[in-house]
Amino acid sequence: SAMAMKPATPKASPVRAFLNDRCEVGPQYSIGVTQIWDMWCEWSRANGREPGVSTWFGRDLRAALPALAVRRVERSGAKRVRTYIGVGEALDLPA
Repeated sequence: SAMAMKPATPKASPVRAFLNDRCEVGPQYSIGVTQIWDMWCEWSRANGREPGVSTWFGRDLRAALPALAVRRVERSGAKRVRTYIGVGEALDLPA
């Protein structure tokens, strides 16, 4: 049942659900901090939630993924962008 799938940590559960729905996790993945925040806002509103504040999202994301790192990475010759290493956008999303 759907109830059995709920994570045990209520505070992190929306972030964990977001990670399950929209992201891939592992050291080979990376995503811009702004890009994942935008994804979170879209996902939250689609699920009837207020996204909250980006600093809280970052804290909850790091709580859900302790191995997550933040680096400044050069993106396609542009300026260095704050990037999470260890999470990325899932490309094979169900229609």
